[in-house]
Amino acid sequence: MIALLLGCTGGGTLTVPTDSVPTHTADTDTTPTPTTFEGFAEASGLRVAEGSFTFTDSADCCQPGVSCLWNNPSTPYGVYAVPPLPDEPPVPVVDGWSSLFRMRGDEAVVYLGRTPPRAAYYSFRTYAQYRPEPHPQTGELVPLPVLGSLGPSLNPIVVGAQAGADAVWDAPLAVVTTADAALERQIVDWLVQTGWDADHVQVDRIPPGEARLGTGQDADLLSMVVRVALFEDTDAGAAWMADPGARVLRLTPVEERAVAEPHPRQPVPQGGSGTSEQAWASAEAALGDAIVNGFPGFFVFEQTSNPLFEETYDCLATLTCFGESSDRYNARIPAFFLWDDGSFVLSWGVNHGRVGKAAYSSVAINTVVNQIGLDAVDSTGMPGSARAFLDDPLVDDLYVVAVARDCAAVGATLASLGHGTAPVPCMEVPTTCPGVAFTEPMMLNWRAYLEEATNAAPIPEELVLDRVVKVVPRPAGLP
Repeated sequence: MIALLLGCTGGGTLTVPTDSVPTHTADTDTTPTPTTFEGFAEASGLRVAEGSFTFTDSADCCQPGVSCLWNNPSTPYGVYAVPPLPDEPPVPVVDGWSSLFRMRGDEAVVYLGRTPPRAAYYSFRTYAQYRPEPHPQTGELVPLPVLGSLGPSLNPIVVGAQAGADAVWDAPLAVVTTADAALERQIVDWLVQTGWDADHVQVDRIPPGEARLGTGQDADLLSMVVRVALFEDTDAGAAWMADPGARVLRLTPVEERAVAEPHPRQPVPQGGSGTSEQAWASAEAALGDAIVNGFPGFFVFEQTSNPLFEETYDCLATLTCFGESSDRYNARIPAFFLWDDGSFVLSWGVNHGRVGKAAYSSVAINTVVNQIGLDAVDSTGMPGSARAFLDDPLVDDLYVVAVARDCAAVGATLASLGHGTAPVPCMEVPTTCPGVAFTEPMMLNWRAYLEEATNAAPIPEELVLDRVVKVVPRPAGLP
């Protein structure tokens, strides 16, 4: 999945959102009643430490020991950099990640900023990324990957339901992360008293029973993961990512407190709208037949994608979350090789984003070594791609995408076999990092995010599963 919080991150100028008020300082705030959010927090016995919000950069993923954790190339990842407490043990850098933090149950982390410019999708959610466990031989604590969300996603549907359609894009947004409902209420009240519209304040709840909270060396290493996909105005999106104009504050009691009202597990939206892709099944089958039978003189190996599903919360106990999200459908096939023999891969299926089963969908190619998302074709780039193989009224609701070492050679092969009537998007895989050596495997990832009817991921039972063939030239002399 997902991966997310790489060691190399960019920065941006921190500015105050429009419905906030100037930052509190000891020199300027002399009135008995606090007039700033920070003033209310400090008057209540909380330290306020400033962090930052930035977007990750995968440039360092080629270094030995660094992992991009199957990042989605269609989705830039925003993260919090949360300052450690003065007496906290150093936060280890794991898999090259620097944006990890520990959190006590009596603390809060608060985002003060704006929602992104209009896009296909976004979400905020705190994850338990790593859990230190004793090594079976040495007893030394070793951070094991968890990659599990700690509750449902904060996405455009949730924001719009609370604040209205005008608040979904490029609008003020505060996100309050806590493990304690009493502290959450207090923080929301302070924000409202200092100028924030209550409808613009969202919550990100961590159930203490699901995470190992604390600041000791055995505590979970957390991260806030912010996904944004497919900006309508790419320049506006790039400008927002370069300078989100957001602040991240860590609020910590001077004296550690008991958690007064621990958050329970939060209800997680369930998928299954009752509307399936069955209407496209016949056209998809015809497309598959045309592809599988369309390469005389080649070996053709077919595979259907395998949906991956881990229930939010339940996978935390088994450390098998794989970056799950309540919004995301994910499927894969076993890893494969592309040698220097002219072989290539074709993926095809229904465009889940175009037919209304997802806000957007994509197919991506990832390395297995370092788990780097190299390239992706999303649902906006798929229409028309199946015309090379099929003449059907529903053809533009389907797609074909190639993965190859040499995309020009694939184009020539398709044209020579009569499949050159329409361009097929092709993801070219180099042999040096970021890329995949001939002796190394690679993997395809299919994703579909957020069905509007359910506020959840589409379920595989209502999808026509994506399929793939590996096309291998038949050596001379073989029948």
